[in-house]
Amino acid sequence: MEEQLLHSSKLASIGRLTAGISHEIGNPLASISSLVQELRAQKLDSEDDIKFTETSLKTINSILNVLLISSGASGISRGYHLRKRPSPASPTSSTGRST
Repeated sequence: MEEQLLHSSKLASIGRLTAGISHEIGNPLASISSLVQELRAQKLDSEDDIKFTETSLKTINSILNVLLISSGASGISRGYHLRKRPSPASPTSSTGRST
């Protein structure tokens, strides 16, 4: 009984460590992904630029999926997946509020 408790405690510690590492890696990747998505929303002229943004997003999504799986969370159950989000198009007034 005591061995099982110790084993469970160790597994829980490993799980928390894995989740923490995944979080620390995932946050910067999500930020980079947002910036790449902004680039993609621009009118890119070069075929190389278009290919770069698409390849970058696929790579980032793959890494984030591995991190989610390794931390014990699934992207589907948490509703977490990257998608293109529209940029705010409305201009702001001098007060910083949308008009």
